[in-house]
Amino acid sequence: MISNPTAEYAGGRVSNADVEKFVSFMQAEGRTGWTTAADYLRSIGVEVNEDNKRWVRLLRRETAGRVLGGPGFPGYKATKKFTQAEYDHWRKAMLAQSDDMKSSVETADSVFDTKAAVQQEML
Repeated sequence: MISNPTAEYAGGRVSNADVEKFVSFMQAEGRTGWTTAADYLRSIGVEVNEDNKRWVRLLRRETAGRVLGGPGFPGYKATKKFTQAEYDHWRKAMLAQSDDMKSSVETADSVFDTKAAVQQEML
């Protein structure tokens, strides 16, 4: 039996058993395409809602690289089932996203540092 996704998500954690069920589902023989969170939830008899989709994202995060997905991808897929082109595309997209996040942090740092300097001048 699958755990209660909404209750687990509220705690920001997932069970190892649920992670392994997710990985097994994604690695099943014959499964080659992408699977959306909604498709996975329906397959295990769990209501499709935003909290439960977040729970699936937490499951994916805990797969230790065995299942991949991310913004801009049509769902989740077992890493071992990626083609070389799919993996290269996923890798490039994740690195670009990382670069964008670092740039945002650096920009915010400069704004925050400026704010701190102005506040210091006011003292």
